[in-house]
Amino acid sequence: MRKFCFITLLIVMCSFVFGTTESGAFSKEYRFTVPSRGVTFYEITVPEKAQQIIAVISQQTQMVNLSLYAPGRDKPSSKNSTWSQSSWKNSFKCSVNKPKAGVWRIKVQGSVHVGNVKKYKTVSGLLTVSVDGVPESTTSSTQSMIHASYPLVQEYGFTVPSRGTAYYEIIVPEKAKQIKAVISRQTQMVNLSLYAPGKDKPSSNNSTWSQSSWKNSFKCSVNNPKAGAWKVKVEGSVHVGNVKKYKTVSGLLTITVDPAS
Repeated sequence: MRKFCFITLLIVMCSFVFGTTESGAFSKEYRFTVPSRGVTFYEITVPEKAQQIIAVISQQTQMVNLSLYAPGRDKPSSKNSTWSQSSWKNSFKCSVNKPKAGVWRIKVQGSVHVGNVKKYKTVSGLLTVSVDGVPESTTSSTQSMIHASYPLVQEYGFTVPSRGTAYYEIIVPEKAKQIKAVISRQTQMVNLSLYAPGKDKPSSNNSTWSQSSWKNSFKCSVNNPKAGAWKVKVEGSVHVGNVKKYKTVSGLLTITVDPAS
């Protein structure tokens, strides 16, 4: 009985010690799977006076790129790639010291060699994002903090059936200046539509059919959009005569919300 009590006390003491040493840091893990040349984003809120943000990719099944974007920035503050290592199977990281407070975006991009895209359709792995040196008073509330960083930018590497549909959502705050959706790198015909909150008819739509070359990037946009959850519809529109030949349509969807001027 005494031995049991001693072990229990030891566990409690260890839990207290490790709990206090970790109070100045927090981390999140994400199991990801992206298309071989596709993109996905993750977000983490960095509080005031943090010392560092670190993103690490490990256990990847193929080539992959990693980038860190500061709040409201379209250019990465730090980037790294498996291509730069002696072995692409090694874990690798991006980091920024004394990061700006707000919502940071972490971009994971499949970068399988073009000659292997048909062989490797996706890339999987583990993304670990850590924020260090956070004052104890802010650590406990970090997960519930919400910061408005502008412009809000979301990117999605999409794949839809040749005549199929996919929806994406973005929250537009009050008094935003514009919402814009852009499709690029599409592999076949595709349609794009923007739906205001609670509406079944699009506020803006566009299609590759209306362009001199369907391979060009194209966009939908709405000025002074209503606040709330906007839906973005991506619809494969491969010509009916080519449906059997082209089973899917892939590409990159970029959604941007600009602030009021």
